[in-house]
Amino acid sequence: MASQKQVAAIIVGVLVIAISLVVVIALLPSGGPSAPPSQPSTPEQPEALQPSTIRINLNLGEVELSGPYGFALDDGKINSPGPQIVVKVGDVIIINVLNVGQLPHSFAIAAEAKEGADPLFNSQIGSGSSPVVAGETGTVTFTVGQAGTYSYICQVPGHATIFEMFGTFLVEA
Repeated sequence: MASQKQVAAIIVGVLVIAISLVVVIALLPSGGPSAPPSQPSTPEQPEALQPSTIRINLNLGEVELSGPYGFALDDGKINSPGPQIVVKVGDVIIINVLNVGQLPHSFAIAAEAKEGADPLFNSQIGSGSSPVVAGETGTVTFTVGQAGTYSYICQVPGHATIFEMFGTFLVEA
């Protein structure tokens, strides 16, 4: 049989082990054994502005048959120069034209209102040699990529320069 001293030694040993376990558990992080290091947080970025889709209905025609020729928004009165159109870089532009005049006309955005100006942004509807005839329609969809002040013109020879068939197309940043 075990002596009292041996029993006391066993009890002290068990108590030392129990206290040691309690101390070790108390010192462990609350998330259990080592948690992975946290990733640095990245500040939230503002949501990128989405481009808008802009639909423009434009009438082509003559102020008077002898000139000048011009443009109008929707069902407005034909004016020369035509109304200013304002869009933003990145906007998707849909231009619908209706030739309400008696003569053939076209539409294109150009660097300036001059004879033979090249169309920009793939914006052409009809052309000088293949215009939109009276009563007909045309549509073009394009995206503007650069801010600036441009002209929209009729490319039929003489219409932009002699008959002042142009307007301002402003692209804001």
